[in-house]
Amino acid sequence: MKLLISNQYGAIVMALLPFVYGMLLAAPVWAHFFLLLAWFTMYLLSYPMLSLFKGKNIAEYKKWTIIYGVAAFLFALPAIFYNWQILFFIAAMFPFVLVSIYYTKKKDERNLLNDYHAQVYEKISPSLNEEEKEWLKDATRAI
Repeated sequence: MKLLISNQYGAIVMALLPFVYGMLLAAPVWAHFFLLLAWFTMYLLSYPMLSLFKGKNIAEYKKWTIIYGVAAFLFALPAIFYNWQILFFIAAMFPFVLVSIYYTKKKDERNLLNDYHAQVYEKISPSLNEEEKEWLKDATRAI
């Protein structure tokens, strides 16, 4: 059985490096290892789970969603028992998952980023000088 993994290898690094740096700066404990495994399997879970909403290869994506979901749950249990407040983080991230599902289902993922950029510019630009506004405008332009 060949693993189903997204071909976005740079995203793996972007998802894992902040976690590893934070763990190393915070004096690692045994629960961090399980949280890292859960975090990584949740990253792996995101590709087949979101692909389910595109309507193609549903059987294959469903199988991998279950495999990665069960693995993430099992890896997360020791970390949650060590520090139950992780559940607050999970609850805070759930709306972002729903937004991703919404844009994936509409087959309009690009607008998710464009909408986010528009919100960032709208909220931050009033507190910037003209040079900073120009930089932010360029950094948050629509793709």
